[in-house]
Amino acid sequence: MEKLELYAYTTDAHKHKGLVKVGHCKLGRYKERIKEQFGTSNPEPPESILLGSLPSGKEDKHIHALLIRKGFKHVKDGPGKEWFHATFDDVKRAYNEIVYGTYRALNHKLRREQIDAIEKAKKWFLDTYSEDVYRSSTHRNRFLVNAKMRFGKCFTSIHLAKSIGSQNTLIVTYKPDVIGEWLDAVNEHVDFNNWIGIRAKKKIDRPNDPALKINGEFPECTGPIVLCVSLQDLSIDQHGKTKERLKLIPQINWDLVIFDEVHYGSRTERAEYILDNLQFSKRLDLSGTPFRLIEQDDFCAQQVYTYSYLDEQKNKKEEIANDPEDSKEMVYRQLPDLNISTIEITEHDIAQQRETFLTDDLDFSLNTLFETRDGKFLYDNSVDHFINGLTISGHAARAISVFGKLGTQLAVNFRRPVAFAKLISI
Repeated sequence: MEKLELYAYTTDAHKHKGLVKVGHCKLGRYKERIKEQFGTSNPEPPESILLGSLPSGKEDKHIHALLIRKGFKHVKDGPGKEWFHATFDDVKRAYNEIVYGTYRALNHKLRREQIDAIEKAKKWFLDTYSEDVYRSSTHRNRFLVNAKMRFGKCFTSIHLAKSIGSQNTLIVTYKPDVIGEWLDAVNEHVDFNNWIGIRAKKKIDRPNDPALKINGEFPECTGPIVLCVSLQDLSIDQHGKTKERLKLIPQINWDLVIFDEVHYGSRTERAEYILDNLQFSKRLDLSGTPFRLIEQDDFCAQQVYTYSYLDEQKNKKEEIANDPEDSKEMVYRQLPDLNISTIEITEHDIAQQRETFLTDDLDFSLNTLFETRDGKFLYDNSVDHFINGLTISGHAARAISVFGKLGTQLAVNFRRPVAFAKLISI
């Protein structure tokens, strides 16, 4: 029997009406099939998705039947029987129930660098190295993932929790807004069927997210739990007590604690106090800029996984070289090119700015530069100058320097001269 794949498409006008077309075709033909159906006279281009291949014996009619059972209706007097009052996410859930047996919206796979991160962390946590290696680390029960933005740290971390058999995982994040991403990974992906992601505090614009009750009780669950709490919300006093809603957090012996964006607040006195009052077996630290953390906490090479923009560009180059016809799945090719320029700081540059610069141990503050009030930059000219400098390549890149003269050029009203460290332009 010929292998089939499921696709869905809509147009902007149909999307606003909540309509989507769901069909199947021979494997590898979905784009051609949509063109055949769409014609050349329609003024709107189609927006389409490929759900994936269908199991043997399954066709689009099985997806249609499931959509109807879930309450989604056919479009009356439509161009065919394949148009539904539904969304792409509704179709994804129906597809995943047919293929994976769970009515969830996400089914993407781990990339090879995510698998590498999981395997390295798992190797560290399961004590597979020699005792000499562990003695070289200050914190034996910690592992650090140092990865660029959009690496997929949420998805990777929950897979790590699964791989080490964690039944209760606590995620502490400095940024409350990212909790939604964690919950989507746990509650919406087919790989974590029967897992439940829980908010420590309800969010008005996401009322359906599972959350702790006011008295601290957990939602009913039968599988592993992942509890997400912000560092701002979590407070523990000198007696180990916290808010009524959070009272069980310091009492539970967590299999894994994940500290998200660890470079922001993990070294404050408050954060260290909270962590000292938590009970856990293993701790995973996540960051894109953990340089001070690595320097101060003395991680050894075996307990750090690093994935940078350069690694990503290398993977992109290899994928293009290995598939010049673009016939295979595009994982890295769709990512933007990254051009990196270094800046040479000479003795002449230093001498020119020495008189306006007091010392060389002051840090440049992006928070100060991009400070806002009422939704507007306080130093908009300075921001323009800085962003323009980041786009310069070649010798002219010296316009953005590491010394205090830039502070004068930006006309930023700092209380003292500030060192600007601009080492690359993208």
